Amino acid sequence: MFEGERKSHVLFLPHTIYRLKEVDDRNKFETLEQLCDYFEEYKKFFKTGHMRMTQLEPRLKEYRSAIEARKQQFRNEGKQVITYPNTRFESQF
Repeated sequence: MFEGERKSHVLFLPHTIYRLKEVDDRNKFETLEQLCDYFEEYKKFFKTGHMRMTQLEPRLKEYRSAIEARKQQFRNEGKQVITYPNTRFESQF
């Protein structure tokens, strides 16, 4: 009886291997496609961030100018202006 079951399994083995390979190939494509989707979303995230920072840049320049003017006013009045070591981020691009 065991021998008969073995023969029936052997008959299905090529079909099973084919189906497993087919499923494996399909999953590889889906995984690669999802990876591409991920990188596209990653790009959109940074593109949006760059756009928003570019829009914010004029306002930042205004703030820096106002801060420098206020610091100069304090100095002219003889008041001490506390300064910290340069911690500004300098872009390397």
